[in-house]
Amino acid sequence: MRNCFLIVLLNWISFLLLHCAALEFITTPEQIKKNGYPAESHQVITEDGYFLTMHRIPSSPKFPTNKKKPVVFLQHWFGGSSADWVFFGPEKSLGYLLADAGYDVWLGNNRGNTYSSNHTTYSITSHKYWDFSFHEMGVYDLPVVIDYILNKTREPNLYYVGISMGTTMFFIFASERPEYNRKIRLMIALAPMVFVDKSTSSIFAGPVNTLTSILRITDVYGIRRGKANEILSNYVCTDRALRTNCVDILFSVVGYDPKQLNESILQKFLTYFPEAISVKCLLHYFQLYTTGGFHQYDYGEKVNMVKYNQRLPPQYNLKAVTSKVVLVYATNDRLSKVQNVQQLNKVLPNPVEMYQVPHPSFNHVDYIIGKDVKTLLNDNIINMIKKY
Repeated sequence: MRNCFLIVLLNWISFLLLHCAALEFITTPEQIKKNGYPAESHQVITEDGYFLTMHRIPSSPKFPTNKKKPVVFLQHWFGGSSADWVFFGPEKSLGYLLADAGYDVWLGNNRGNTYSSNHTTYSITSHKYWDFSFHEMGVYDLPVVIDYILNKTREPNLYYVGISMGTTMFFIFASERPEYNRKIRLMIALAPMVFVDKSTSSIFAGPVNTLTSILRITDVYGIRRGKANEILSNYVCTDRALRTNCVDILFSVVGYDPKQLNESILQKFLTYFPEAISVKCLLHYFQLYTTGGFHQYDYGEKVNMVKYNQRLPPQYNLKAVTSKVVLVYATNDRLSKVQNVQQLNKVLPNPVEMYQVPHPSFNHVDYIIGKDVKTLLNDNIINMIKKY
């Protein structure tokens, strides 16, 4: 079934386009306000011309003071958005729980997604707009975002919590821009995606080089958020005849854990995920999976010689990441494997803790939509922030 993953998914989407109505899409600020919390939107422009929007929860009904508070920045994963941290509601979502605990909470949005779709020069429909991977997000996006937040709040540093690609971006950022390490009070890496060669996810199943070639031949550079979200959430994962297949495919990617899966929450989640993505990010992950390293994008020998002055892309210098780092992992995560997290822990100069989520079947999406995510993870994240 793994090798048929893309074919099956594309067939479903093409058929279901004719049969499905859309669920309501509620923006992140609207969700936050609907739940009784204040919400703000802030925009910055990167050095290479991308407009990025951040969302902010400055206070909580449970902690209404306007006094200065420690800042926590949350960075979503591949295909995600700021909605990942709030859509589960005040009882479980990390964004609300942090605000309730007395923190000034900022939510990032990657270039290209619904909230960060503009550019000073390029149209979002052009190839040049989508010519980026998580390298550019680390080198250009995180510095301007963090500088803006610290200037706005007048705080000297902040807590960074990233999940999956949000961790990839951070370790690129902190290695390529080492002067920023002093601005990070603590980095909490949820399901780190740095070394990925041990992954057993169906995304990497079969001939990776073949899939890479197909993506390049199709001449698709970016995939914007569209009807696929609505189709998957309204039909594929709700129709009884197809629900099992939908869940099986999900588990083949992230890890098998039916006990933590709330199917109504999954349906809601699929109205927000996947967000717009750059195909180059996916290709970059394929490269890391194939080589077993943590390096810049490989353009091929000829372009590498021009761009890097060497045949192979340079490795990121993780020894330059001097920030305190907590690595959070799960033994059933098929994307962020324990062996790779341990490898990262050995390389980093200042790892302060490795935390294993205390549930044997916890998988890659349980970090956001697991039934018991509050008690298994989010309460512990808040304790880590208080500890360090």
